[in-house]
Amino acid sequence: MHNHILSGAFPPEQEFDDAIRAYKDAGMRVLFCPGVRNDNPFVYGDNKNFFASLPQHVQAVLSSLPLLARRVTSTRYEHFMQSTMGPYAMLASDR
Repeated sequence: MHNHILSGAFPPEQEFDDAIRAYKDAGMRVLFCPGVRNDNPFVYGDNKNFFASLPQHVQAVLSSLPLLARRVTSTRYEHFMQSTMGPYAMLASDR
């Protein structure tokens, strides 16, 4: 089982595809679990109020993080699952 949290270094689709392809190239099967942070990047609760309570210089630093720049929407996640994961999917009858 591979639990994969995005590093932010590459677009999510590329990062997930590269990880899955590495298992395939090695001849290994994998249960791939893409972790996606699309809510509450800072705290469990009201992120807008928390963010607004921070000093301006801290807000500036946090605003530049890939975590916020590359948020994965539910639409993007569904598209990824169909387009990227689809080719790697294995039905129970294929095992």
